[in-house]
Amino acid sequence: MRFRYTVAGQEYRGQRASLHIGNGNASLYYQQLGERLEAAQRTGTPVPVWVNPAQPTESIVDRSLRPGLLALQLGLALAFGGVGGNLLVRMGRTMWVRLRTPG
Repeated sequence: MRFRYTVAGQEYRGQRASLHIGNGNASLYYQQLGERLEAAQRTGTPVPVWVNPAQPTESIVDRSLRPGLLALQLGLALAFGGVGGNLLVRMGRTMWVRLRTPG
């Protein structure tokens, strides 16, 4: 997806549609976003584009958060973080015992 936008009289080109990166072929979210943007293109309706004021070359069409995806990512982070933290604690305890034991 490519689009044009104007900031302070200067035209720019963007291509990022969403905050979320990845394959969205099977996602209802990407399907609905695509349909909305195609309808706007057919009718010539302007679409708001969010632009980084400090770097106008950085832009995005839809900055909404997807709660389901965020929950999945949080769950995975907590699960892997918990396993990793558990391993670190066990390794630390083992090292502590070995260092404290006369050898």
